[in-house]
Amino acid sequence: MSDVLNRPRAEAVLAEAGVDVVVCTTHANVFYLTGYIGFVQRLMPTTQVYAVARAEALDAPVLIAPIGDLDMQAQFPARFDRIRQYGSFFVEGAERAAGGSGEEARYGALALEQPEADPTEVLLDELARLPARARVAIDERGIAAAALAAVQQRFG
Repeated sequence: MSDVLNRPRAEAVLAEAGVDVVVCTTHANVFYLTGYIGFVQRLMPTTQVYAVARAEALDAPVLIAPIGDLDMQAQFPARFDRIRQYGSFFVEGAERAAGGSGEEARYGALALEQPEADPTEVLLDELARLPARARVAIDERGIAAAALAAVQQRFG
């Protein structure tokens, strides 16, 4: 959970709206929920970065982010339950770095994870793990039009 998240207020707003799951898509909202400081989305706003959290577990979001932002996560660790990286990026010496300490160890551990190919498929997979009748609120400002259409087509 992010240090800036006002959890009681967020829980109250989500409960009042009847929302079970929130999907953050903009840099500001992903940061608010997770504390994730991604460089790529700030530089290229069309980059898909998502934070998915159940309303009753806002302190355990899933972060979906490009593997090219590994260094930012290693330098400024965000708080989330797990990360699902996508894309491709070559990191030399990841095994050695994973055995290090501090930022180097965080970087190495992230670099050793197998990235997924497509952020939309990762988002769809995360949403498929939810209960069938979960009410999902999506921040539509940052989601790619094709990704939103895929979510709507699969889940209604």
